[in-house]
Amino acid sequence: YSSCRELVQHVVFLTAHDKSEGAMEWRHNVSYRTILLLRVTMGTIEFKNTNSKPWDVPELNDEEKRDIESVLLHCEKNADTSVSNSALSHLSHGNRQLIDEAYRAPIVLAYNLRREIVKWRQGGMMKKPFRHVNEELEILDFVTQFSNAYHGLRILANTPFPFPLVQMGRTFLAFWVFTLPFALCSAQYELIGLLWCIFFITYGFVGLEYVSTELDDPFGDDATDFDDLGMAETVYEDIYIAIYKADGDTAAYQLRERIAWRKGKGGALHNYRMDYMDSVHSRDSYSYS
Repeated sequence: YSSCRELVQHVVFLTAHDKSEGAMEWRHNVSYRTILLLRVTMGTIEFKNTNSKPWDVPELNDEEKRDIESVLLHCEKNADTSVSNSALSHLSHGNRQLIDEAYRAPIVLAYNLRREIVKWRQGGMMKKPFRHVNEELEILDFVTQFSNAYHGLRILANTPFPFPLVQMGRTFLAFWVFTLPFALCSAQYELIGLLWCIFFITYGFVGLEYVSTELDDPFGDDATDFDDLGMAETVYEDIYIAIYKADGDTAAYQLRERIAWRKGKGGALHNYRMDYMDSVHSRDSYSYS
């Protein structure tokens, strides 16, 4: 989350002196790609619980989805054919499952974001580019920080806890809790006191076991899971504020609408209308007069 905030704020701060339409368009596109990267990453870490492809999130349009799907190596086979649905399956070193491709999606979008950041080099976008090459490198470094954090989450989500340890721990816990009343019944204590003592000890140890089970996979849509999408949306808002500071309310609102349109899309006719509005938006949205 912090990498996305810092990336957009540095983009805005280091190029705020350039108020040309090309610079505003570049800031808009970098911010938009940053939001897409964060959103797809949230979909990726929830994949094991939702089984929803990260590139099917509503914030991505059809062109962006095809861009991700074009570089996937997953081979889906059916009963009649073994032909891969991926043009790049011949580059794979082994059989790749859908979960492997789900974790590859943010890597593809990180590449797209880096490409968008250096796109100004093609000329015709910014009239007053970066004053020093280190400024651009610093912005690119935030993408690297994001990728490092993502790989840390990937390790956390996919490193299995040793099953024999879990099995033996639960076995000994159940045995100890079950035999505890027999050990205490021979002591010279009041019956009511023993009952309360056994109840609280059992409640405490079984509760700790439940907590450890929940912490083993904190990502998903359960009530006890992290609200990662909600926290991501607060980052969206921080990005809108950064764009507002540099380019004004119209630019910030257009960025928000570009995301909100996709979140609220519905049937085929509505999707076609949104795609048409996106094409118009890409041509005309940077006339802020």
